[in-house]
Amino acid sequence: MPKVSSSILCANFAILKDEIKRIENTDMIHIDVMDGVFVPNLTFGQKIISPVKGILMELNLKILLDVHLMIINPHNHIKSFYEAGADIITFHYEAYRNIEKCIDIIKDIKNFGIKAGIAINPETYLPEYEIVRLLREGNPDILLIMGVHPGFSGQKFIPNVFDKIKKTRKIVDRINRSNLRKNSDIKIAVDGGIKMNNAAEIVKNGADILTAGSEVFECNSCKIIEEFKKLK
Repeated sequence: MPKVSSSILCANFAILKDEIKRIENTDMIHIDVMDGVFVPNLTFGQKIISPVKGILMELNLKILLDVHLMIINPHNHIKSFYEAGADIITFHYEAYRNIEKCIDIIKDIKNFGIKAGIAINPETYLPEYEIVRLLREGNPDILLIMGVHPGFSGQKFIPNVFDKIKKTRKIVDRINRSNLRKNSDIKIAVDGGIKMNNAAEIVKNGADILTAGSEVFECNSCKIIEEFKKLK
């Protein structure tokens, strides 16, 4: 059964507390941070994290804050997002396109005692040996595969990504089984274009975490989240 990370980018911020109540059965709240440079859109900064954390505390909801940095130079902002209340920080390989640098950033995030993720865009190709090195030496908690081009909500899932998930699943399973894995298993998250009509195939191909926005907030949130969680 997959976990669900509900993308708050699609929520109605005029009634944010009510929107969070609607997704009280989600495992994570996904917060997309966009700088208008790495991607063409502008969204949240650190100041949105604390209010969301405050609402969760007020409602007594133990939901992880899953912060997705679609920005240049994410290493400059890790501490401030941690201090704001992030439980998971994910950044993009494409922010550096350098395996050694990405390994260092993953370690920097984990040094704050929170989970670290590394995201890869649909068109990005990494040789298997580089993926293996990134996962073994960086030891991230999450490998996030983008199902759409990052920057805007409501896009359609790119069909070629199904094969990318399947191939990545084989690599991750091999690493998780090896005695070189230091902590808990690496999880594969998929973000973008996830709907009820394609989620089953996404999970079948290897996703552990479904990151969805419009499908959650435009539907009966609690119901659709439970339907996602039933998938195998």
